[in-house]
Amino acid sequence: MAHGNGTGTAERFIALASAREPTHSKTELYSCLALLFGAIATLTAVVTYLAMAPGPPVAPSNLIGARSLLGSLGLVTSVLTFFSAKLFVRRLAKRPLRRLRVDAAGIAFEAAGRHRDQRRMVQERLIDFSGFFGMTLLSDPIRHRLVLAVTATGRAVYFSARVNPDERHAYRGLLSSASTVSDDDAVLDALGPDGAPLELKVGDMSALIDTLLQTDGMALDRCFLSDTHGAPVVLDNHELQIGRKDFDLRAPLEWRAMLFQEPFGTVMTVSDREQAAKPPGGVMVYQATWVRQGLSEAVLVSLIPSISSVSVPPSPAAGEVPEVASAVLRDLRLMQASPEPPPPAELRVAIERMFMLRLRAALDRAPRASHKDIPSAALP
Repeated sequence: MAHGNGTGTAERFIALASAREPTHSKTELYSCLALLFGAIATLTAVVTYLAMAPGPPVAPSNLIGARSLLGSLGLVTSVLTFFSAKLFVRRLAKRPLRRLRVDAAGIAFEAAGRHRDQRRMVQERLIDFSGFFGMTLLSDPIRHRLVLAVTATGRAVYFSARVNPDERHAYRGLLSSASTVSDDDAVLDALGPDGAPLELKVGDMSALIDTLLQTDGMALDRCFLSDTHGAPVVLDNHELQIGRKDFDLRAPLEWRAMLFQEPFGTVMTVSDREQAAKPPGGVMVYQATWVRQGLSEAVLVSLIPSISSVSVPPSPAAGEVPEVASAVLRDLRLMQASPEPPPPAELRVAIERMFMLRLRAALDRAPRASHKDIPSAALP
């Protein structure tokens, strides 16, 4: 595993989306601004009328009334201006400054402190350039939302972006490199350390990827995962490590996608020595990827949260960018899985479901094994 020859990274900042303001706060501000503009418009209309109205000079009684009206309107305008400015300043104070700080050491999340510490920036390191890391692009089926997953040993950081229709062609490279996830997957709503969206503009995400590639040119070919017991699942260019088993993606191997289900239920005590399972209360559906090379065999497994997640996503829309349409069709093919009996428990390695297609795509690029490539001891 070789680290890329990264050069020095100039310090820069990337703005992040802030948490949405409460609805009542926005309503108060908009109402106050509407009244303010209404008062200014009325004051302007009265002054203009008095200055340009034809006819004889204004009578003293009317002049006194006009001055009273102008004074009242001026007072109302001043009061509304004061409260509008106060609401605006308060709203700005409630919106914390959120940004990413990129420098030679890595990428850190920065946000203004809460309450009395708003002037002090709170910083948390997200990515450390001194260690190895990998990048995986994820997207919803119609490629309107993009997520950059940066994985390292023991940690994963997610950055999200929304892609407007007029940006699809310019960023077709990012969209075509993304692996499809369900459109209701929680990973699409990436959150920062403060619990607010960790959302970038798609241009900023592209710049962030370029910065990471300058540090490690192989990051897009690497992915760090682990199973529920902490065993490593690491994709590093042409090598795939699943627990203690290694697979060479340049050599012939076998793999296939599958679905299986298992009932779940509770165990009921019948006597002091015997137990009986209650009738299952339902089933759990899993997606899996079986892989075998030589004497090494493993099954990557992830739970499917709902039956809707099994449904095939829509085909590319007419007029879609060719590179993006090709990527969607690729993922549609990789999603095809046939129902099979549950695999042996000792072969299963659980991973997060959003990375299943990522690893299948890597296996799909490897040469397929024929029976003559497989030792007889490994044949079923």
